[in-house]
Amino acid sequence: MDYIKEAKQFVNRLKETQAYKDYHQYKKVIMSNPQLLKQVNDYRKKSFQIQMEHGEGSYDSYENLLNLNQEFKGLIEGTEVKAFLEAETKFSEMITEVYDCIAEEMDFDLDFLEEE
Repeated sequence: MDYIKEAKQFVNRLKETQAYKDYHQYKKVIMSNPQLLKQVNDYRKKSFQIQMEHGEGSYDSYENLLNLNQEFKGLIEGTEVKAFLEAETKFSEMITEVYDCIAEEMDFDLDFLEEE
């Protein structure tokens, strides 16, 4: 399966990007502190849920996100956590671009996700 070999080579190239290296570096820092990891994951989970609600048409999402950020202000403004969240966002954006490119170039129909 040449395409699997090529896909793995591509993944290895992605691992060499600064976005991946930064994410992996800051992830290790967060994971080295179990209490901090739990707090960060609580924040990430709640943030993700709010973002999903927004995608489903919730009108309170912006306000809920502001409230969440206020609730976790001390945590997310910490140097290590802030760096991790920024790196995670950049890495996530990179992966999203890759997924979008594959879907577009392969003419993979995802329009049904947007129809209602």
